[in-house]
Amino acid sequence: MIVTGVVGAFLRTAVVGPAHSDPRPNAPTLSPAIFSYFDLQVERVISAPPAVREGGMITLAVHGQPGQTTFGQMLMPQRGDKRLYVLRVQPDGASYGTRTGIFNIDGPTVSSADMSKPPVIGFTNQTAPAAFMQALKTARERIALPNSPR
Repeated sequence: MIVTGVVGAFLRTAVVGPAHSDPRPNAPTLSPAIFSYFDLQVERVISAPPAVREGGMITLAVHGQPGQTTFGQMLMPQRGDKRLYVLRVQPDGASYGTRTGIFNIDGPTVSSADMSKPPVIGFTNQTAPAAFMQALKTARERIALPNSPR
């Protein structure tokens, strides 16, 4: 799912575990992880299930605690942050999360919110936010499968 949105209220912090499961034989067992949950006001839908609509509210799950960096070096969301999010439904079925799919779209070019990556990720090619979002939407439409989310 790809949306742009504005972070609203902090909802809660919860211990969830394991953070994800690995179906491979003999995969390591993962320990529980701390997630923080925020309201996210969806501004633009680029690709999402029909239940996620522009102007709607979803719950954003982010690995970490408020006031810290997330998994890797991404800053935790703050109320009012407007970003582009590449999300997937979480195991609880009610929230959407990401590890590194948060992008800054308020500047002249798209950049990753992950401080461990270069200021502009290579695939954005220093693209303006509107052009980048249109390219994502066009790419998603070209690979759309029957019965897949838009």
